[in-house]
Amino acid sequence: HLTVQYSPSTALLSWDVTKGATNFTAEAVTPEGLTVACEISNTSCTFPNLDCGQIYNISVTAHNSVCSDTVTSDPIETGQSCDL
Repeated sequence: HLTVQYSPSTALLSWDVTKGATNFTAEAVTPEGLTVACEISNTSCTFPNLDCGQIYNISVTAHNSVCSDTVTSDPIETGQSCDL
């Protein structure tokens, strides 16, 4: 389960622990291919300074030595103006 909370230019991702996972890769990707990512061993990640007026597709992939598994959220749209 992946939860995304966002304001005009920042997204906070959090997800459930995946049994056996040793690390996670979280990504926010625009349709144009602009990618923001973090690799982390816990179950949350913050993406500050996202570009305004963009749609980001959010995903988190859990990894271990044998395989990986990806979960996605609905796309988010950052505010047209980040002056809030």
